[in-house]
Amino acid sequence: MKYTEATINKELIIEEVLKTGETITEICKRVKIPRCNFYYYKNSDEKFKKDVEAALKIAKEYDLDLAESVVRKQMKENDNLMAAIYTLNNKGGERGYSRLPQKHEKETPIQINIKGIPDGAV
Repeated sequence: MKYTEATINKELIIEEVLKTGETITEICKRVKIPRCNFYYYKNSDEKFKKDVEAALKIAKEYDLDLAESVVRKQMKENDNLMAAIYTLNNKGGERGYSRLPQKHEKETPIQINIKGIPDGAV
């Protein structure tokens, strides 16, 4: 298999995502490519897109595990709880952490017709 610069960049990106869990901007700086190249690779290469999304998910899970560990530690030692709560609220929705209200079934309004009052008068 011939390794092109793009192929090497893609492999380095995946490695950096898994190793550091940093933002795409920071990863592109480390790999020394413009962010637009990352998005070009992602939009034009389905395998890379799947691989990088899987790597980002793994990095996110690691962050959540770390945050949960801090929360557990805080229950005993009271140290930097706000950072852990921020992470859980902003990244932990799939695990049930969120400051946003949960979705509930849409309620249907009740229609009441009162004799003697024309429709729309109330």
